[in-house]
Amino acid sequence: MSLSIYNLIIMCELHAMLVDGTDKKLLMEDVVRLVVNDEDITITGMLGDTMQIKGKILRVDITKQEALIQKID
Repeated sequence: MSLSIYNLIIMCELHAMLVDGTDKKLLMEDVVRLVVNDEDITITGMLGDTMQIKGKILRVDITKQEALIQKID
């Protein structure tokens, strides 16, 4: 089986998840970029959609295809 660039891009998309204690809530699917500026996190999806949240990134796990974010009030 050969991998193309397309296969590699699909494998690297993440789900941005909001973590609250032991609960996880989906913020965005198909995330391709996370930009952190102090406590502000800008999340960008594959189609260019964006959202911002005040928080901190707890963990990015490529094998699980998820980024865990804790909200800061």
